[in-house]
Amino acid sequence: MEISSKDIIIPIATTILGMALPLLLGVIQRIDEKYESTRLIKQFINERATKCFGGILVATIFLLFYLLIAPPNKSDFGIFTEYVNNSAVIIATIACVLLCFSFFKVIWLIYIYHNPINLQEHLLKGKIKIETRQAWFEFFVSMLKQDNVNVLFKGFESLYAWCIELRKGNEWKEIQYPQEFYDGIIALNEKLCSQKKRVVSIANGNDALKIFFDDTQLTIIHPQTFRKIWIGLNQQLYYNRQDLILEYWGAAHQHFSFYMKQYYEGERITYLDKTITITKEQATLRERSRMDFKEFHIAFGGLLLYKKEYELLNHILFYTNTQPPTYPLIPGRLSEIIPVYMGLLSSKAENVMKYESKYPFIDLHDGIRNDNIINGYIQRYLILTMFRLFRLSPAHTNDNFFELPGLPSSLSDKQEWINSIPIIIERLEKDALILKIAGKILSMETDELYAVKNKLISQVETLLENLNISMEQQKKTLPLSQEKIQKLNHTISKIIEYEFSTYWSIFPQKSVENDETQSNCIIFNSPIVKREIMPT
Repeated sequence: MEISSKDIIIPIATTILGMALPLLLGVIQRIDEKYESTRLIKQFINERATKCFGGILVATIFLLFYLLIAPPNKSDFGIFTEYVNNSAVIIATIACVLLCFSFFKVIWLIYIYHNPINLQEHLLKGKIKIETRQAWFEFFVSMLKQDNVNVLFKGFESLYAWCIELRKGNEWKEIQYPQEFYDGIIALNEKLCSQKKRVVSIANGNDALKIFFDDTQLTIIHPQTFRKIWIGLNQQLYYNRQDLILEYWGAAHQHFSFYMKQYYEGERITYLDKTITITKEQATLRERSRMDFKEFHIAFGGLLLYKKEYELLNHILFYTNTQPPTYPLIPGRLSEIIPVYMGLLSSKAENVMKYESKYPFIDLHDGIRNDNIINGYIQRYLILTMFRLFRLSPAHTNDNFFELPGLPSSLSDKQEWINSIPIIIERLEKDALILKIAGKILSMETDELYAVKNKLISQVETLLENLNISMEQQKKTLPLSQEKIQKLNHTISKIIEYEFSTYWSIFPQKSVENDETQSNCIIFNSPIVKREIMPT
């Protein structure tokens, strides 16, 4: 059995080796040029077909070298002796066949990587690893630049499907997405902002941030998600993309109006073709999520003031998609604005560094003053919304934009409001920048601005007067706390007991319990003194 390794195996292996290495290097270079993605290069190298080809190629080369130096067989294996004598050649032949097969697999893989539609299907099939998802995001960003409609359309479908899968089973919970999801969305938004050409395959131009709005699965936006939306909006401001911000505002307006409606305990709603009854906890969660959503967009208004985006603010302050007009993300009554303002002035522990940590102004670098500066611009925004009330037309006859808020119930909260209201009055009286801004954004004349300012000051002073009256009445009529009374009784009893303890050795005494008050009484019996210490 004569098999010539030099005439068959070595030429084939040499040819494949000579073709494969330049081909693979060229493919890697082509991926880098076409997709601008280092992760895709790594993904190609880590493909099973590429790894198998590399491994078989190394094994084949090793076997060919071994074939040249293989020692002759000196043992007798009967009918298998001939096969043993040529075992090195047979193994090398098998390796060469496998090498040819794996080479064709690599050729097919190269074709897939050169066709964006096929590459996306290849990356998104089956269970997707984190590394593959990260490579896909880089590929998707490059497709945004090329505006490949077919790829982008399928890509957004896959992205929304992934988002829905991440939310599944997390109803009434804050859903925090994986870090690669956040990073990918921020990268997509960056590319959308940086290119001036509109991507035709995107529904409203802002799908990158809109994807965080859950319209159907009853999940709650996580603080980390709010931070990513905040970063995305700052990207859009940096690239001066007012069009994207207005589209985002419209999406947020619609999401809040139609998919974040207030729920009440015992209310029945339809979810996934079944009717559920809202519990007290669920109603509380919905209320908190609505407050967080509104607080986020109030802070965004402060950011726009800081950036001096006055024209954009004018559009946002009067944006509506309903008739009669509604503005759910803009505080639309004094009764709503003033409590929010009081929250900004509150000295409670949860407010310390709250605004810098949740709503940082990216290009603000004033150290410890950052939080106060951010807070100050949000206050100015709220005062701007007060001036805006004079530009609104009542949708109903009973609409009263200047109705004062309800007063706090506790004395401590009333006192905090009393301490804070002079700050509002002072800002209205002395902050000339507010009048200047309101004039630009709301197109109000100087005389009108001063008239509005005086009316607002009058309303706030009326609120201060109501607070003082209410506080005095509450001090007079508020019943004492039974718990505090019992604590005081206990404390006084201990004091009396201590003061009389020095006399117990002189006067016989006994301790009895009063049935009505459950308090201790000390009774002294002696020829000299016979009196009872009444319950405290």
